[in-house]
Amino acid sequence: MASTESGYLVLDGLGAFITAGPVAAALVVLVFVVSASYFVYGRLVHLRDLLRRPVEELEQDSHVDEMDER
Repeated sequence: MASTESGYLVLDGLGAFITAGPVAAALVVLVFVVSASYFVYGRLVHLRDLLRRPVEELEQDSHVDEMDER
């Protein structure tokens, strides 16, 4: 559970509920959605860049990675 002693939100454990009101809950959801969207966007941009590169260049990168491991 959560307690709001002296105006502060205190979370007791991972399953705590936010009792500060619907505005705080909406803000938490908004932050999560923006963070997840930014992460997915970054992964898609990276994938798009990989798909645009020629196969020969990707094979050369894999050979360089193998040499670095040795």
